[in-house]
Amino acid sequence: AGNYTTGSGATTCTLTFATAFVTAPTCVIVGPGAAVVVPTYTTSTTAITVSVDIASTAYAYTCVGH
Repeated sequence: AGNYTTGSGATTCTLTFATAFVTAPTCVIVGPGAAVVVPTYTTSTTAITVSVDIASTAYAYTCVGH
């Protein structure tokens, strides 16, 4: 679990896990309010790759391993 804030011109970002998972985890990303569009993302054993929809926005994420 953690938080991140996109940059003013961000289009994508990668959140690298401190310790790799054996299989890709299930992750959820949420924004600060109901009006914020949640970005599209994919997960791997080592990171979440996020396609940022809104620049300069704070998000929270959590992942659960299988």
